[in-house]
Amino acid sequence: LVDVPPPSSAIAGGERVRALRTGDEAWLDAAGRLHAVGRQADVLKVSGEKVSATAVEAALRRHPAVESAAVVGIDDRVRGQRVVAHLVLRPGAGVDAPALADHCRAWLQAHEVPMAFHVWPSLPLTDLGKVDKARLRHAQPPPATAPPG
Repeated sequence: LVDVPPPSSAIAGGERVRALRTGDEAWLDAAGRLHAVGRQADVLKVSGEKVSATAVEAALRRHPAVESAAVVGIDDRVRGQRVVAHLVLRPGAGVDAPALADHCRAWLQAHEVPMAFHVWPSLPLTDLGKVDKARLRHAQPPPATAPPG
């Protein structure tokens, strides 16, 4: 457990609280309620800007052809990381990379738009049933995928 100073508006008197470092990101509102944001590992750094993988995934899932999405950062010498999307499409749906990039531009800032979209029949899962992003970072994309544009 780690002592962390709470925001002065969250807990009266500026008292210290006990916290456990979990890698989760959250914030306290004025009433002292905790709001989960995501995982620190899901925050990418692209050209000096923070990119929430969770926010990009949510934007992708808004597309009618997308059933599920996982976003990872791939190391890039110039940008720090590149945003790469791994998708499963709905049965019978089809969409190309330029259309997905256009869709993302309607919901995201330019540096958040994935530079590549890879479509899979299913996403790899960990033993706990979560998407295995570590495997996706090192996976060879299926042959039918390509970067936008």
